[in-house]
Amino acid sequence: MKKKKKKNRRKIISASQQSQPTTTEKLTPPPISPPSLLRLIRSHPWWTVASSFVAFVGIVLGAISSLSSLLGGPPWPVDPEINFRETNDGSSLILPFDIVNKSGFRMPSVSFRCGVQFLRAVDSLGNEIGTGDVAFLNGTKSVSKTATFDCNAADLLRIKLDGSLAFRNSATKLQSGSRIVYRAPWRIIKMCVWVGGNYNFMGLIPVEFTSHMFQWPTKAGSHQWREGPFIGDRPVEEVEEEKRLGLVPGIMACPDDRLFPYALVEGTGMAALVFDPQSLGDVGPPPWP
Repeated sequence: MKKKKKKNRRKIISASQQSQPTTTEKLTPPPISPPSLLRLIRSHPWWTVASSFVAFVGIVLGAISSLSSLLGGPPWPVDPEINFRETNDGSSLILPFDIVNKSGFRMPSVSFRCGVQFLRAVDSLGNEIGTGDVAFLNGTKSVSKTATFDCNAADLLRIKLDGSLAFRNSATKLQSGSRIVYRAPWRIIKMCVWVGGNYNFMGLIPVEFTSHMFQWPTKAGSHQWREGPFIGDRPVEEVEEEKRLGLVPGIMACPDDRLFPYALVEGTGMAALVFDPQSLGDVGPPPWP
């Protein structure tokens, strides 16, 4: 008898059975990758607040930039640009200044004042006087974009009937160690001038501004104005000219900014003394007239 050959039966495992994990594989969780730093930052509760704030600031800055371009300047008070304008002959003591408004809004009813930090002059009799630290009101003007302001320093020293000196029309007399009768006109040897003003921005916010210092003359014996102090070495001929005029060499340079205190001449009464607002603490600066 022939023996029947046994057929090799291969056990066929279906695809579903191949993909089923074992019991051990079911109990082991898949590895978790650590979160990135950016994901941690974004998941922080302050992220929403910070991003919203940055977006808000960006929108505000964009709106301000657009408004500034439309108005021709920022929508808040800005110190104006003040430059002196040369006179026809360069020797006039009525000094015209060009005022340029850098703000997008007009400067209404600006009360200008002309300050003289230092003055050295000689009258027609050869009497010499030195004074300074004084300012006087010089009119009110509104400035839209540009304006011209005249600082009349020619009438700063006024000779009264008794021959004494006073600042303009004020009752404040200049004291002298000896009894001297002065006679006009005056010849200015050296003068340091600054321009200031105040106004209410939008009718509510008080604003004050002050220019740099301007000096007459630019150098000894000249007839020109100069803005700011001297910088660098002085020419020998200028120093010799100062000596010839009886000046101490090197004092022709003015300070860059106004100095406190100074006398403010408001009218025919006594001059008021103005101190540095920063040195007054909680008291605050004296009110502007």
